[in-house]
Amino acid sequence: MGRTILALVLVVVGVNAAHAELKAGAAKRSIVPPFPTQMGGYYDRKDNFTGVSRPVLVRALVCDNGETGVAIAVADLIGAEPLLAAQLLLTINSPMYGLRSTISSVDQAVRLLGLTAVRSLCLRYLLVNAFKAD
Repeated sequence: MGRTILALVLVVVGVNAAHAELKAGAAKRSIVPPFPTQMGGYYDRKDNFTGVSRPVLVRALVCDNGETGVAIAVADLIGAEPLLAAQLLLTINSPMYGLRSTISSVDQAVRLLGLTAVRSLCLRYLLVNAFKAD
């Protein structure tokens, strides 16, 4: 997926200045807060946040040709919602895809399904939960 994004950005930046020098940079960073951290969001959360099973990462790609700059940032937030991650894994492991082995990683499921299918699945999940009867 990273190579596709890079090619897309190079095309977008290359349109404005064919002879300009292109500068590009990429980075990956964990956005997990330091430990221990006070948790919020629910009244009954009294304990501090003490750790995670795996870091939540943000990857960024920045390109600049002196006239036009483009930045793309992607975060691993699908794995942060357990029910959405489970739905994603159920989808990729369904008979519709006919895979020989079971996929157990959200990262691998996203790569195999593609961004359009993942976006549609996330939107469906959010809409169903937004209108769910209490």
